[in-house]
Amino acid sequence: MAAFDPDELHLARRFTLLALPRRNVANLLSLVNLACGALAIAFAVHEAFALALLASLVGAAFDGVDGAVARRLGSTRIGVLADDTADAVNFAFAPAVALAVGLGGTEGLAIGVAYGLFTLGRLVYFTLRKGTCDPAYFDGAPSTIGSVIVLSSLSIFPEHPAVIGVLAGVALAQMVSFQTAYRHLGRWLARHRPALLFLPPLASP
Repeated sequence: MAAFDPDELHLARRFTLLALPRRNVANLLSLVNLACGALAIAFAVHEAFALALLASLVGAAFDGVDGAVARRLGSTRIGVLADDTADAVNFAFAPAVALAVGLGGTEGLAIGVAYGLFTLGRLVYFTLRKGTCDPAYFDGAPSTIGSVIVLSSLSIFPEHPAVIGVLAGVALAQMVSFQTAYRHLGRWLARHRPALLFLPPLASP
């Protein structure tokens, strides 16, 4: 039987203390996404749909980073839950609330609830499919796209509820078109970093 070495125990404890903060970086990014989703809901309640869109986009940026950070630095079990919860709040609940408020009445509430439920179903489907599909692609449009379409339509066409309803339907149809593959932009950029140089010109008007 090997003799007990106090130095080895000290090194193990030191490694654990160093590893915990690194593994929590991804959790922190997920919490920022969650906070952005909550902020988007608050803006939507006050009919500030452009600000809700901005908050959702900021959250989406952090959501795109946390996965890469988790793969590089490690993650915790609570991190997976935090990521899924943040996605649900930002990309399902926020646009659902925005639809209910923006369209108003019973019809708006029904459309908002339907959108939220469909998007939650899409997120659950994606979670269950992890590890069984090509990680470079999404099956169906990601929920981020749906959120952008809904919040943008509410910002651009506030006086045209029919247009908003049609665009929300288009967003849902794209998200549940599981036979259509969409490239995972974040992972593609991670493999093709020089492409980041072209993003500023593309983003300019």
